[in-house]
Amino acid sequence: MTVAAGCFSLCPLFARSDTAIVLKKNVLKASVETFGINTGIWAIDRYVIANDIVYNIDFNTVKSNFRHGFVWDNDQFSTNLLGHPYHGGLYFNAARCNGMSFIQSVPYSVAGSLMWEYFMETEPPSINDFISTSIGGVALGEITFRLSGLLIDESATGFGRFCRELLVTAVSPMRGLNRIMCGEAWKVRNTLNDTDDDIPVHFYIASGHRGLAEDSKIRDRLDNGMYVDLLLSHGNMFSGDGERPYDAFTLRTSFNFFSQQPLVGNVNVTGQLWGKNIPLKDEKSTVHWGIFQHFNYYDSNTVMAERRVSSYRIAETAAVGIGAQFKRDAVKKSVFVSSMYLTGILLGGSITDYYRVVNRDYNLGSGFSSKFSAGLLGRRAGFNVKVEDYRLFTWKGYDSKMDLSQLTASEQRVLNVQGDSGNVKFTICNTNFYYHLRQRCVLSLETSYYLRSSYYRHFPGVKYRIVESKLGIGYLF
Repeated sequence: MTVAAGCFSLCPLFARSDTAIVLKKNVLKASVETFGINTGIWAIDRYVIANDIVYNIDFNTVKSNFRHGFVWDNDQFSTNLLGHPYHGGLYFNAARCNGMSFIQSVPYSVAGSLMWEYFMETEPPSINDFISTSIGGVALGEITFRLSGLLIDESATGFGRFCRELLVTAVSPMRGLNRIMCGEAWKVRNTLNDTDDDIPVHFYIASGHRGLAEDSKIRDRLDNGMYVDLLLSHGNMFSGDGERPYDAFTLRTSFNFFSQQPLVGNVNVTGQLWGKNIPLKDEKSTVHWGIFQHFNYYDSNTVMAERRVSSYRIAETAAVGIGAQFKRDAVKKSVFVSSMYLTGILLGGSITDYYRVVNRDYNLGSGFSSKFSAGLLGRRAGFNVKVEDYRLFTWKGYDSKMDLSQLTASEQRVLNVQGDSGNVKFTICNTNFYYHLRQRCVLSLETSYYLRSSYYRHFPGVKYRIVESKLGIGYLF
């Protein structure tokens, strides 16, 4: 967010805010669409992907799910900690697109998740899926709804209008579908601006070389590839009191290409739920504090082929906490900014060195995180330092005498544990420097250290370090 925060220019792609178009409240339609999301995805899984084991549902499977109750499932990292939150965002958007407020839309994520867990699968309902879909879905759902609203411009026509509506549908499928069904996708009309058009929006895209190394001194332990970063800053954390949830939020996503790394490298969301400025006598300084929702997801594959364990994986899918920001005008039109957050994590996940069951190679757990950043931002150049620290505790493990490799497929599938008993300390240290080559063209250099210390109740502890470097060119819209 460093570069975007220092640009102070409104992105021209975002023509108007989502509240410039009045959405009529329709509870029945929102409920039907939530039901339709589940039946549609189930039909694809059942008849297109043809997964008879999980999706061949009937009355007996539903009855069995209610009798069995919640368990911890063994789906892969990206499915449980990114795919399910995105799924929950669809429920949330079904409500938001039909006139519900932020608070009124939360029950739709909860109800949609419960319906899926109890009725749409033959497997017992998953407690981790329910949490990540319900709470993580709120974060991803509100952001995609806000972003889709910024892209809508009903005064546009022709190919430009088509491209905008296509982007709206890609960002928020439920909003795009609703606009098509109601004929709004091609209706030309002037929409009145309101005070929300004063909300600053910054968008930044960057691409270049990304290198990962297990040891910065050993050049042959490198994984080289191309990255694409998308950064969005919506609203102003220092704007004052009385803001609605997510009037101010930041989003960063990173994608990897031409390497063995996952396509989605990370997704980082910080959304303000409530905030308040603290009065100061110094007119050059501003302090703001509030309550924030966090969604952080980092994924990586091994750097060395002989490694059994991935380089790093960490996620806080359901997390809320307090935070504070400080801003002070510095010399030569530059600004010093810093932020601190302390967050409780209801559900998170981290790579493990021992647990290997079905598609699981990570532990689930709860804990807390802290984040600190500080930077000097100027119109020509800037520098930022950020430290993230995650502590996750896995409470429900398995019998240490159990040999997981000897379990049958059916026994592994019903193994109801969070993973290896223990805890993990995961720290990310990031430095970022940017320089404006032109007014909107930016050269950026970024270095990150991923430090993992895993402690296990029944196994030896493991420490792991990865060094990441990024060199690229970005553009401010």
